[in-house]
Amino acid sequence: MRVLECGIRLYKTWPLLIEHLSSSDLFTEEILELYLVSIYKQAEIIREVAPQLWPNADHNHYLMECLGLFETALLFPEINKSEEWKVFSYDELMRCSKNQLTDQGGQIEGCPSYHNGCMYWFGLVLILANKYSIPVSEDYKERFIQNLNYSLYSMRPTGKSFPIGDSHANDLSIMAATYGYLALDDLYWLKHLNMFMTTEKIKEKSFSYIWDTNNIEKYMEDLNSLEPLPASEALPLHLFNSELGQSFVRSDWTKDAHSFVHTCRSPIQNQHAHIDLLSFEYIALNKNIICDPGLYSYKESEKRREFKSTASHSTVMLNHQDHFEYRSTWGYGPQQKGELDFLKEGKHSITSHGYHESYKPTVVERYLSLVDHKFLLVIDSLSNRNESDTLARTFHLDYKEIRQQGQEVEGLDQEVHVKIFNYPFQEITVEIGKLSDINDLYRESRKIIYTSSASIAQNYITVLYPYRSDLSAPNIQIEEIEIGMYRITEDNKIIYQVQINEKDINILKIK
Repeated sequence: MRVLECGIRLYKTWPLLIEHLSSSDLFTEEILELYLVSIYKQAEIIREVAPQLWPNADHNHYLMECLGLFETALLFPEINKSEEWKVFSYDELMRCSKNQLTDQGGQIEGCPSYHNGCMYWFGLVLILANKYSIPVSEDYKERFIQNLNYSLYSMRPTGKSFPIGDSHANDLSIMAATYGYLALDDLYWLKHLNMFMTTEKIKEKSFSYIWDTNNIEKYMEDLNSLEPLPASEALPLHLFNSELGQSFVRSDWTKDAHSFVHTCRSPIQNQHAHIDLLSFEYIALNKNIICDPGLYSYKESEKRREFKSTASHSTVMLNHQDHFEYRSTWGYGPQQKGELDFLKEGKHSITSHGYHESYKPTVVERYLSLVDHKFLLVIDSLSNRNESDTLARTFHLDYKEIRQQGQEVEGLDQEVHVKIFNYPFQEITVEIGKLSDINDLYRESRKIIYTSSASIAQNYITVLYPYRSDLSAPNIQIEEIEIGMYRITEDNKIIYQVQINEKDINILKIK
């Protein structure tokens, strides 16, 4: 951590002092000498220690450390080692890009908060390169652009990032889009955000990064004249990243869109991951419906364990056991194979599928289908399951008021309710949950848990149907018509036929 602090100071703090205060009479020769000695020592620590800590250049810490060394070398060419520092840090930053930014978009750690931080850091490299006339490869730029797109996909329509892994539900996608603009002189990503976020919100956040512009007048003019991107120029609605084990799906690019994220990657890439294979979030009608608990804290504590645990996420547990062992805030036991293997688009649905083998010999599969941009269908399929296994399926709702009637559960809110239908019959319990949006604070939520103490079925089906509170609640009926085939009837009018067969799904609208 001390090396990381050196890196952060060298790109974020010390350059501001020399650029903005060096002309002051208070910045004496004695202070300058202390300043340069301190910078030299910190740069030397990074050059010697950081490569030993991160030989694969596959962590955000190393990116920040190399960035600090790079900016120091450019800012102080008089230092005798600056040229070697510049060559080394530039090469390592290029390696960070290749080893951390995936081809499909997304920083390798799979956490949107860290990804957006990386867009800031990789963007600063381009800003510095432009300032000091240093050529940067096209591969670096293209990878940067693809990952700016991920910053949009990993944002809820409500204007906060999906808090996957060690992430918060924050607005750092605005920071990523701002540094896309500053690095590439392109407003595309800020305009894209403006499709579902207010101009005022974007400007409020973007103006805080004014330190890194070389043209304040143009910066102010561009942001003050910001307009939403035309729908015809928007990105595709869905992103599937097999390397990260993530699917992002949305009905459109407005704030009222139905949107979900589905995740599964095991073994994990590093300890920023949570124990949440096949977990998901669902947002609709400008309301958080199903939410990830978030980060809460890095400190070793029972709450850190709780927030990372399987039971806090919207996923499947067998016999009350986590998907893999929690050992400490930065330590896990061994993990079994788990992945997302397809994102499939049909006429009336878009479906993400994944599986994991954490409960060997049982294999757990999950299908998430957004149907007709109206509701989310969740199907959990278990094979090779022991008859006596206790199954728990958790749905973590961002609601505090719950109404239950038989097998139907309803989350109630001022603007948007959600009605939940489940098949076959399972016992239902409602527990108080915790959701964290910022460090060391959480708010109350509710977890709906469906349990069965014996193997009563291979497939378990849940429909999450959000609707505005001033409208009537939908009526959904789910029935099995033959093995692997189900009928979902909506308000006795619309019928969907769902067929599941060997890691494949077909959803037909037949009436």
